[in-house]
Amino acid sequence: MIDSHIHLFQGNSGEYTWQLLQSFVEQAQRRGLSTVYLLEHSHQFYEFRDMYRPVADFNEYQRNWLARKMKISLVSYIRFIEQVKSYEIPLTVKFGLEICYIPETESLLQAILSQYKWDFVTGSVHYIDNWGFDHKAEFWNGVDVNRAYKRYYEIMLDLVRSKLFNGLAHPDSIRCFGYYPDYDLTETYINLAKALNEANMYAEQSGGLALNYGFAELGLNPQILSVFKDNGVRILTASDAHKPEHAGENISKLQALLTNDEDGKKHDPSKYWNELYVACGHNKPKYDRWLDKYESILQVSGKTPVIDLGCGFGNDTLYLHERGYQVISCDFSSEALNRLGAFIDQPVTRLFDMTAGLPFATASAKVVIADLSLHYFSWTETKKIIADIRRVLDQGGFLLARVNSVKDVNYGAGQGNVIEENYYCIGGDFKRFFDRTQLEELFVEWKIQYIDEYEMDRYRNNKVLWEIAVVRE
Repeated sequence: MIDSHIHLFQGNSGEYTWQLLQSFVEQAQRRGLSTVYLLEHSHQFYEFRDMYRPVADFNEYQRNWLARKMKISLVSYIRFIEQVKSYEIPLTVKFGLEICYIPETESLLQAILSQYKWDFVTGSVHYIDNWGFDHKAEFWNGVDVNRAYKRYYEIMLDLVRSKLFNGLAHPDSIRCFGYYPDYDLTETYINLAKALNEANMYAEQSGGLALNYGFAELGLNPQILSVFKDNGVRILTASDAHKPEHAGENISKLQALLTNDEDGKKHDPSKYWNELYVACGHNKPKYDRWLDKYESILQVSGKTPVIDLGCGFGNDTLYLHERGYQVISCDFSSEALNRLGAFIDQPVTRLFDMTAGLPFATASAKVVIADLSLHYFSWTETKKIIADIRRVLDQGGFLLARVNSVKDVNYGAGQGNVIEENYYCIGGDFKRFFDRTQLEELFVEWKIQYIDEYEMDRYRNNKVLWEIAVVRE
């Protein structure tokens, strides 16, 4: 799980320390997070003083508030980031900024951001024509709510179209004090969704209103969430924590809201795959010949069956049967296994979920094939599956696998709701995409004999994947 919005220091008195960072990391670990995005408000740093001048000039309250908050130099934050990057941290940590977008100071902002290569920069709207709408409820007295909402989202669209940001923070925080317009926002949300996609930005599924304003409703309001999901906006869960004890707050609940169907029920992947295989009928699959290069390895299996993990349509199972190899075809879809009998005589099959463990004895196999079947799981589950494959393989046994590449944009890379780094929920289905570094990390205890990234033309659109052959030493 990811928490994409944790404020590390907040400009309070004191200094950046390793102990401060550690307190956030330890809490994130306790809550089962794999990745945290640590950031700071731009209003904390002297370097942004000129950018906030229109806000300070708006009224005395905002001028005094900014004077209290703007206490440190951006240099101290950057020095701290460079220092801790050399430390061993047990989860992925990214460092960035949350920038209050003030349209008339965009050029100033651009100049400041260009001075350092941040892991990410999140844009937010905290001021509507320099009025701080989220400070006190009484500041809403006499405000034209419809006009406030209209300007809020106009400014937000400018933020997105500026191309200065990687993400959009809390996209509906204007409702922080319970004020709502009397007009339909659907078209506004659709325009925002389209702009986010064009800018290749993510939006936060933020728990900030619940955590910091006492909202009963958690996350984005159902209407904007539905529009974002329908339009394929990339969404990251975010706590908006400002204290170590709040790191990862409500992330699992926010994630559940993203991965549930519209009726609130959790998406059932086995149902999806069963329906897919039934719809495809019993047509004989066409295979590509990626296994040709491994003929000498496959022959080593002898009378020991090759295990085809996640056999799916049966492409590799058919390839192996036609060449005289014994195969155990495995899948968690009963319909995938049922259809094999239409083109293979008496196939040997096993029905199981890989996350529950492989139903094979230790050191009982010489070759395992996992063709496009290992990229549907969390990182923890993926590592567990690879460890179990290692258990099942005999010394010197081979795993031959293909997995999604991070470049596989035709089939979802960088799209949908972000669960972990390179792991997305797309229309209720989970997909992981790998880069070389992650594969090398995953197979650190194996000997990599072959690895390559290329395009495959089995499907209607070209698919970019990694192919890897590893040996259990």
